[in-house]
Amino acid sequence: AVGILFAPDDAHIAKMGICVERKAAWGFGTMHFLSRRSYDYASADLSNSVMAITSEGKVGIGTTVPSSKLQVVGLAEYADNAAAVAAGLTVGAFYRTGDLLKVVH
Repeated sequence: AVGILFAPDDAHIAKMGICVERKAAWGFGTMHFLSRRSYDYASADLSNSVMAITSEGKVGIGTTVPSSKLQVVGLAEYADNAAAVAAGLTVGAFYRTGDLLKVVH
């Protein structure tokens, strides 16, 4: 993989970055957005991918191998809109109730 890591201010460790992982010939691959959420002296790497865009244009949030145009893994589950709002979600945020995808209104 090749990419750019970002270290804020005078930090010598980069907790965020963008990189491309080659998956096939001719430079085809997956672009990863990295975010290492740990209190240590290690920089972000591919294991810290939080969002990926494949060469087919598929976007994965919470997954590095999306199987559809947009795949979101790890959405919080709430009983209804009121419960989602009480938990701190704001208008436009996504959540789920069972197998149903919902938007806070």
